[in-house]
Order: sequence, then structure tokens, then C-alpha cells
Amino acid sequence: MNLNDSNTNEDICNGSDSDEYIDLSSQMESSINDIYQFAINDENLQLVHIGKFTKVPDIIIKENFGQNSNMSLYSCIYSFNEIISNSNSSELFFPLVKLVVKNQSNIVITCVAIKLNDLLTQIDSSKININKWNLYWIENKSDSEHIKMCLIDKNINSSNIIEKLIEYSVNN
Repeated sequence: MNLNDSNTNEDICNGSDSDEYIDLSSQMESSINDIYQFAINDENLQLVHIGKFTKVPDIIIKENFGQNSNMSLYSCIYSFNEIISNSNSSELFFPLVKLVVKNQSNIVITCVAIKLNDLLTQIDSSKININKWNLYWIENKSDSEHIKMCLIDKNINSSNIIEKLIEYSVNN
């Protein structure tokens, strides 16, 4: 910046010659996502609106734990667009919780996941009951091209889901 410029300090601060107000709310709104989480209680599954956010990160339950501090546990959340665009895929699963174990040679991700058997075309309330779905335990290892998967009973709820995830991971 040249101190001999003819612009006054006021011109520099305002950035323009006009006092025009620029409304950025529509641009800000387009970057905010509605965030949803699947809630399971035995045979009942709901999709619950939990808020709005610019990014859709998984919720950290616990990170860097275990004997070698190499395990992390997450609760999975989804944006409106993720759910609508992927709910009609017959090969796609929505993890509810996932356990990530990082070893020297590979990464093992296990999860309890749902597979929707009904197409969701719109979400118009804060809670939606989902009637047609199955529950799976899934394991994916970075050093293997095969994914382990098994259909599991729907006797899972918020108080035992982590226990069931670990139980299936140890037994399979």
C-alpha cells in the first residue's frame, strides 16, 4: 500500500464507494447441513434430527484407548443429502457405531450397521420411524479385499450397542 494514494482511510475500510449492504445469509444457509442420527431400541429404528452443522463429522465416543492406545470409537451421523441419496442403494449400509483399530500393518474397522429396505424420499419431521431394515455386524481390514458381514439380531439398544459391537468383533 502506498501512503501517497488518494484514498482516505475511510475509503479503504469500507472497500467501496457505496454504503450498500450485501446479504450473505443465503450463501451461509447453503453450506449448513441438517444432521441426522439413527437411533435403535431393540426392534425400533428411528431417524432423528440432531441439529445443523457445516460439516458432518462422526461423534467421538472415545479416542486412542486400549493397551496400545490404537483404538477409537465413534457414533456415526449423516447429512440429509447422504441419507436421501444413499437410502435406495441395495448395497449400502449406514453404520451406527464403529470401532477403528490401527495396527502397524493395517487398519481394522468394525461396525454395527443398518441396511434400509425401504426408500426414503423425503424427511419432513424431527423423528421418522423406519419399519423395513436389517441389522449387521461388518468388519473391513485395510490389508484384505474381503469384508466380513453377518446379519445380527435387533436386540440392540443404546445401553448395549458398544458391548454387542465388541462381542461380535471378538467372536467373528
